[in-house]
Amino acid sequence: LFRSTVLLVARLLTRDGASIRDLLNPRPFGKNVLYALAGLVVMSIALRLGSFLGNFLVYYGAPTQSETIVPPVWIGVVRAVIAPITVAVAEESLFRGYLIPKLQAHLGRVGAVIVSALLAATQSFALNIGDTEAMLAGFVSAFVISLALGGLYLWQKRIAPLILVHWFFEAVVGVLVLVSALH
Repeated sequence: LFRSTVLLVARLLTRDGASIRDLLNPRPFGKNVLYALAGLVVMSIALRLGSFLGNFLVYYGAPTQSETIVPPVWIGVVRAVIAPITVAVAEESLFRGYLIPKLQAHLGRVGAVIVSALLAATQSFALNIGDTEAMLAGFVSAFVISLALGGLYLWQKRIAPLILVHWFFEAVVGVLVLVSALH
């Protein structure tokens, strides 16, 4: 999925006279790290707000406790080591780096961020297949988080800091999955 997403974005950018290399350029490194630190604060707030809203709108409070499925250790390792970078690069290059600028021409800044966030949030459905309530709560949470990432993109005008922020949160989730797998 990572490879095909990045190849798709690369082809679309090439068609438009741009390149994936320009989109993913990490320079200036220091400025990107500073933007990523600010992004961590914004994303922490968005994560809490999104989780609260998703749970409030779907469960009218905290979700009910369900049986926890313990993943195999190999899934924990993949989720902690490989998934963070692949998910961060693929999603940020597609949803923020490519879609927002393209959609801005037709929908304006706010409309572009909203549509991009809706599209990005639809991915959350796959994480909770079979549990409609969890799917809806996850969608609301992912939508709020994607709105925040879109806002950060408009502010920073670059995706390298967003990739760093996204990587960090994916890595934290990956480590939690790995810890769950090991117990």
